[in-house]
Amino acid sequence: MPEIHLCVSCEKPIYENSEQFVIPNKHKEKPDCWKYLHFSCHDETKQNTPVPQTVLKTNRSVPKTLAEVLEVCIEFYSGKSYPDAVKTVAKRRNIDTSTVADKCTRRINLNTDEFKRLLQNKIQLVNHLIQCFPTYENYIRETLS
Repeated sequence: MPEIHLCVSCEKPIYENSEQFVIPNKHKEKPDCWKYLHFSCHDETKQNTPVPQTVLKTNRSVPKTLAEVLEVCIEFYSGKSYPDAVKTVAKRRNIDTSTVADKCTRRINLNTDEFKRLLQNKIQLVNHLIQCFPTYENYIRETLS
């Protein structure tokens, strides 16, 4: 049974098929936990707070491979090493690190060194991900901008 998360604003369930914001929790006690927020609950004028920079907009239609690769990128760009980013995503998703690493490499036609090089050049990384997932071009650009 999939885990159901509660919106941090309205405290109502966020179901897999609804769009949501996924916000890294920067709390010292649980740094790898993520908070969830409905799109409809985030109103900048009402809450007077912008969407955090390290947010991953998700919905059910995004392939798991793409979602996990983007999560690794977000973790990397927030200051973690590639191995630590992979571990964080694996822990958050309750999957093995080799599964996440596989999605960052073999599933997108790269080896580890090639993926690490792309992490250093965001434009090339974005272009590569768009080649792999052309339907999600806007989503990729928005997530990694």
